[in-house]
Amino acid sequence: MKTLFDGTLKSVLDDKKISETLRQISVAGLSDEEVVIALHDPCDIRKAYSEKLENQGVVRDLEGKLVSGYNTFNTICVGGDGKQLHLSDMTVYSNGDKAHYVTQAELDKLVNKQVAGIKAKEEVAFTEREQAILQLLADDDLVNLGRVSRKQLQAVSSQFKAANPEVAIWHVLDRQFDGAPLFEFITHDLQDKCVIRLKSSRNSQEKWVNEAGKECPVKLKDVPLAGKQIERLNKVRLKGKVYQQAKRIIEWGTLVLAGKAMLLCE
Repeated sequence: MKTLFDGTLKSVLDDKKISETLRQISVAGLSDEEVVIALHDPCDIRKAYSEKLENQGVVRDLEGKLVSGYNTFNTICVGGDGKQLHLSDMTVYSNGDKAHYVTQAELDKLVNKQVAGIKAKEEVAFTEREQAILQLLADDDLVNLGRVSRKQLQAVSSQFKAANPEVAIWHVLDRQFDGAPLFEFITHDLQDKCVIRLKSSRNSQEKWVNEAGKECPVKLKDVPLAGKQIERLNKVRLKGKVYQQAKRIIEWGTLVLAGKAMLLCE
C-alpha cells in the first residue's frame, strides 16, 4: 500500500498481463487434448453513470440505448470432450481512445485511396488523420474489433500449437464476424477450423432471375439444403418454459461463399 500511494509502485496489472497468464493456464490444462474449441465473443463494460474515466467510449446497454463504457473481446477454451473449460484471453479497448481507435470505415477508405493511387501511378496526398492511421499501422498500435479479434485468435492458436503441434483448433464466433476475410484468415493463415453463425439475410453466390429479367442473388435463408434430419425430444426447457414432444429439424448442405465451399447447417 505504501508504494501504491507514494508513487514508487511501477508494476501495473493490465489486461495484457492477465491474458498472458490465463492463456498459459489454459494451455497447461488442455495441452493433451486432440481438439480445443476456442469460443470468442465481444462484451461491453457499461459505465452508465461515469463521466470522467480515461478514454471513455460509447456502448449500448441491455435495452439498446447508448451509454458510456468500454469494449472487451474474450475467449474461453474448452476441451474436445467438453469436460474442461478455461477462461483464456481478455482484451479491453475503447472506441473513445482517440489516439489508437480507428473505425473499419476509415481503414477501408484509406486502403481504397492507396489502391487508386497505385493504379493511377500517382503520388497520394494523405490528410493528417490518414498519416496518423498509417503510423498506427506501422507501429501495430491500432485498435478496433477487427484488429483485436484477429490478434487474439492468433495468440490463442500459436500458443496452443507451440505446446502441442498436433492439436486441432476450432474457433467459434457469432454472426457479427461473418465475413470472407475472416474465414480466409482462420483457415489459410492460422490453418485452423471455424464455426461462425451467418447472417441469414446475406447474399449467397446462387442467382435467380426476377420478373424483369434481372439476375439477382439468392438470400442465404432461401438456399436449399440437401441434408435433413428430424428428431423428437421428450422434454425441452427454453427460457423457463418446458415443451413436451418438441420437434428438432436440422438441415445441412454445401455452400460456396467467396469461392470457398463451406458446410452450412441450420
